[in-house]
Amino acid sequence: MSDRIFQELRSVEDSVETVRRKLESLSEYIETLKKNILNSIAAKIEEARYTRFNPEFLPSFLEEPYLIMPKRMEKGKAVEWYVIVPRFIDFQLGWLERSTKSYNVFLVNQYVKWFSEVPRELQERFRVKPIPGLKVADGLLLTPEDVQDEAWRRYKKYLSRREGKEAIRIKRGNEFKLIAQIIEDGSLPFIPRKVEPVDLRDQPETDIKLRDYQQDAWEKFLKYGAVGVYWPFGTGKSFFGTYACASLKGRKLVIVPTITLKEQWNEYLRKYTRISYEVQVETYRAFNKVKNNEYVLTIYDECNHLPANTFIKLATLNTKYRMGFTGSPYREDGRVNYIIALTGYPIGLAWEKFFELGIIRKPTVTLFVLPTFKDKLRKLKELMSRETGKT
Repeated sequence: MSDRIFQELRSVEDSVETVRRKLESLSEYIETLKKNILNSIAAKIEEARYTRFNPEFLPSFLEEPYLIMPKRMEKGKAVEWYVIVPRFIDFQLGWLERSTKSYNVFLVNQYVKWFSEVPRELQERFRVKPIPGLKVADGLLLTPEDVQDEAWRRYKKYLSRREGKEAIRIKRGNEFKLIAQIIEDGSLPFIPRKVEPVDLRDQPETDIKLRDYQQDAWEKFLKYGAVGVYWPFGTGKSFFGTYACASLKGRKLVIVPTITLKEQWNEYLRKYTRISYEVQVETYRAFNKVKNNEYVLTIYDECNHLPANTFIKLATLNTKYRMGFTGSPYREDGRVNYIIALTGYPIGLAWEKFFELGIIRKPTVTLFVLPTFKDKLRKLKELMSRETGKT
């Protein structure tokens, strides 16, 4: 018995000695790390002497590491801004307009909050004052009684007459214009119009399985019947639309900007659904071809094109439900509000979420160094011949 205890004690003693040696080794490693960090800081400070770095302002920079500058003014009020951020900061907001060697220049407006997450400290800069509770439905502007007078004054040019204390009739042909203006003023005037069960198949005619964020968007569509989906490129907007076509009964229409995308959509529908014959795919220039038809669902792919004077009449098609897709919900002419107004309730998700999910990755850049101009033209022709899909 005593021998066993002695052996156990020797074993414990050996273990303690092993731990002690490891602790000493770890302590030495920590000291080495400290020295390396201090040397690195010293080197940076020495470097800063020659770059005129002033550490006094570093805390302020860390508190607000960006510059906000007005880009576009309307009636003396800024409606678009540049947000300029050093490139070493991992920061995404709005639309990346350009990059220099040192800075990223983002373009933002008041609609960004509906497409992606906006840092709280920036939201105050873009704050607007909407009239609360406004909704548009069936040719009427629906208003809480206590704000009807204010709504009448603000939107009178779109309105014809009051109908009771909580409704105002909209002038014929002005419904989308009114919706766009209310959106610009900071509200989403959409009333949920649930997709009717009679329009849904018992089981979608596809084997596509939705990801979590796609399922959330599908639930939003079932609730509102009209949505705009503003996910980044390569995150499954077309597959989401293909799933929608396979889930709804009846005739569907998909509108795209190019022949290439028309072919791509037809390929998706043939490959991933069993009802491709129910879906008509046309370009934005095919209004006369579809204007007299009736559809259960219309999908406006790359819907940033829809507010253009040439294409906006496509928004008046006889369709029960609608979807709009784009990874770049921005227009130089300022009609961003019309992108939302003409498609429906906006659904967005921050780029960071897709990076975290591994659905999109930061791009790999390939540099081709070619000896002659002729070689460059040959390489350009080769690259241009590749199928790129959406851009």
